[in-house]
Amino acid sequence: MSAARNLVLAALLVPLVACGGTKAPSGPLVDAAKVAAKQQVTDLAFENFLSDLKLDPVVADQIRASRAAVNAQVKPIRLTSFAARQGAVRADVGGVFMVLLFAGFFADALDPMTSGRNTAGGQTKSDPLRSTTTGGDTTTTTLLDVTMSLSSAGSRVTMSMHWTYNEATINTKTGEKIVDITDDRTMVGTIDVCPSDGGVAPATLEVNIHLVKAGAGAAAARTNTSSNTFSGHVDDQAVLRHVTHDTQQTSSWQNSGGSGGYEFNSTGLNWNGAAIDTSGIGGSLKANGSASNDQVTKEAGGTMAIDKAAVDPAYAAAQKLWRAGRCVVIQVPDYSAETPVPTAEQEKIQHDEEVDVNSVTKFGVSLKHRFGGGLRQAVKASLSGDKKLQPTELQTGSGSLSYTAPDSDDKQATVTLKSVSRRGIGTLVVAFHTKGKHLKLSARGTLVVTFSGFLNLAWNITINPADFHRAGADTWEAQATAKGTGRYTNLPINCAIQFTETANITFVATRDTRAGQPVWVVRLDQLRSSAKDVGAPCIGGTFGAQFPNSGYAVIALLAVGDIVIPADGGTVTVSGTRTDAGGATHNAKLTFTATVTEE
Repeated sequence: MSAARNLVLAALLVPLVACGGTKAPSGPLVDAAKVAAKQQVTDLAFENFLSDLKLDPVVADQIRASRAAVNAQVKPIRLTSFAARQGAVRADVGGVFMVLLFAGFFADALDPMTSGRNTAGGQTKSDPLRSTTTGGDTTTTTLLDVTMSLSSAGSRVTMSMHWTYNEATINTKTGEKIVDITDDRTMVGTIDVCPSDGGVAPATLEVNIHLVKAGAGAAAARTNTSSNTFSGHVDDQAVLRHVTHDTQQTSSWQNSGGSGGYEFNSTGLNWNGAAIDTSGIGGSLKANGSASNDQVTKEAGGTMAIDKAAVDPAYAAAQKLWRAGRCVVIQVPDYSAETPVPTAEQEKIQHDEEVDVNSVTKFGVSLKHRFGGGLRQAVKASLSGDKKLQPTELQTGSGSLSYTAPDSDDKQATVTLKSVSRRGIGTLVVAFHTKGKHLKLSARGTLVVTFSGFLNLAWNITINPADFHRAGADTWEAQATAKGTGRYTNLPINCAIQFTETANITFVATRDTRAGQPVWVVRLDQLRSSAKDVGAPCIGGTFGAQFPNSGYAVIALLAVGDIVIPADGGTVTVSGTRTDAGGATHNAKLTFTATVTEE
């Protein structure tokens, strides 16, 4: 084996044009890319090092198990609004290692780190984790010291991980140290969640790994570094089409078989999911010492796949953000409305403007980048509801629109403004409504709960005024407080038990026609209602309970069902009976007083 072999491959990888057509690139660089496309993502550096050590397979498996157990203890940096899962759910603990945890934590952090709520970032302090695995005549102890940090600058997020393993395996009978491993590794990744004007979303990844073996037998060491530049290419529909991957790798090792290493440089490899395009690949490979061409191809290709796996989830998370208003912002300054930050609120109304019937309302629209600078991409406008909106597109992203209102009261229309381009997607929804009716509702009444046919709990309930506000085109909502007092009416002992309740009730109202007459139909929203009850027995003291989605005011409203109110208001008494799953019967009678005024 020669001490050094320089395989400069750029010339080999240029497509050759002949009378028969274009010849596909070939050579070690393409071979490495093909390895990358098929590589199962594992801790390649560690596995190569274990192979260098030529340990007993039982000992090697014990070291793997101890390392996997300590890896599973690693937790992400806790940030306000961090994704609920706080890191990947790891069913296959044996498959957990630094790269996969980095990938999951990094992707999860992009939303909170660019939302404006975590600009200070975060970090974990040095806090060693420990795992001990025993089997047969050997015990392996693994210590893992982890530090991590997150920071952001505008739309650019950086994550750093530094892990140091110390692993020792001993013979439990003789006390002999079989192997002692130190594994020090750093990963630093960056990604910009907002594509450039040319539709490029850049990312970088720097990896440094150094493994050393001490203890019995010959010393061994392995060092791997990789420096990666990724360019995500976004089309005019804000879809990530492919990622260009450029990498520089160096590796060196020393073991009982000698020393070796390689330098590997690759540019122009395009990933589209797991598929690869090598038509534009170029670069060079330089192997030395004991390194064989086949070994270098496998290690370089495997490292490319692992580094790509570290940023893949971040690209997926970034795409969700740039397609949901994180980068492109539409503003309506007249109403102080703009594309919201939370991705879940992109289609929600950000402003509802009251207008006169038959009126024409002109409002300005502008387009900007959330992290600085104006934009000139087109904004399209669509109308849902009555009556007319002009124009339906602003070619430069800024200008004025005019909304023409219908000729009747109590109508609502929504205007959806949207910009779609290589810069991302921005959405803003505003609404207009003509003056309509305003509903206010209160109630008083009783509830009797009969348990097992003989024990009655009687309640007097008061629902304070519920002031309804428009929540959609045909929906109104209100929150109200309720109070109640209850007591058992037929206890077999001379002991009064008094109950008091405070409740929060949410109502939803719609408009309908019943028996040819316009009415309001009011319903309880049980999932957004709750109560707190306190009881005072005759022997002294108190006891209480919280009832999310329940309480006796809720029970009474469930028993009476829909509340139908005349369009102009009035007083309505409704009764109802309901039996719950436990066999208790609820008899309720409530009198509702409604007022309806012009907005």
